[in-house]
Amino acid sequence: MLIAGLLVAFCGKPATSNQYSANATKSETETRFICRQGYDNVLQQRLPTTYAFTAGQKRAIIRWSTQFFSGSGWDPQSRCEEVSPRFQAAYENGTLNFITNGTWNNQPVICAALQDQGTCADLLLTLRPTDDGLELARELGKILNGTATGPLTHDSDGEPQIYIEVDIDEFIRNAPVE
Repeated sequence: MLIAGLLVAFCGKPATSNQYSANATKSETETRFICRQGYDNVLQQRLPTTYAFTAGQKRAIIRWSTQFFSGSGWDPQSRCEEVSPRFQAAYENGTLNFITNGTWNNQPVICAALQDQGTCADLLLTLRPTDDGLELARELGKILNGTATGPLTHDSDGEPQIYIEVDIDEFIRNAPVE
């Protein structure tokens, strides 16, 4: 009904039921990566969370709790708000099918690549110097492939590089809904 009302406001005539159905179907199948508050069962508190949102359902990808970057203006909420659109851009660019760890501006990162063994095409998130990019890429891959039981956690150390192929559409269809 809201869509029909907006069409009246912009077009000057009521939308037909066919127009409404087409718009509803599009919004139901659209995937958006968003930052919202989510409940962390381990910490028993609400935290900024990057979600994949589709068909009215949220699927948690990353819960933001580390204060490591706060001194440079990147508290958990700010990081969530910065990273969620990066996932959206990578999804829209078609690069979210390969996740890898790497270096971007001399910082350890998790990024998306165009292909297996490809270079970082889209930066997803910056890691702490002590984070194990290899392990975090594996964890994110498990989450996006639907084999993890919850969103990404941040803790560890290391340097090798790994490529994880993910089926982002499968994640969106089957990951647990919050």
